[in-house]
Amino acid sequence: MTNGKHFAHYWNDESRYLGIEVVDGSLELFYCEFKEGKDSLLFWNTTLDSVQGWSKPVLLFSTAYSYRNRIPQLQCKVTNHTLVVFSEKVLYASKELVHWVLGKEEGKWSLKRQMNWKVDRWGDYNRVERWTIDAGGNVMVYRDWE
Repeated sequence: MTNGKHFAHYWNDESRYLGIEVVDGSLELFYCEFKEGKDSLLFWNTTLDSVQGWSKPVLLFSTAYSYRNRIPQLQCKVTNHTLVVFSEKVLYASKELVHWVLGKEEGKWSLKRQMNWKVDRWGDYNRVERWTIDAGGNVMVYRDWE
């Protein structure tokens, strides 16, 4: 890959980087975009080609999301053909952790499920520091601050 391959597509203050993962030998970038006026989150994906640079972003899915939760802090991980997007910080208003599981079939990502976990009380420390996923896309959270 040559130097200077820039991400030339539209990026704004509501866009958030989720992560870069190697999938089927290709480097894929995942990010989300918060649409406050529409109460929604849009999840995007693009792939790096060593000659052409970044491909045009593809919308993976969109989901309803309350502006009261503010812009979420999300990360992603990939195992096999499963992508998990996970909120590492409890959402502001709903006090939930949320994650989405996508599967890749025939070269396309599709949403398999979404889960919200209500967090009753973790004290002042409402952030997950370590998490992983198993082969089925299940999230395992490690709480080692207690």
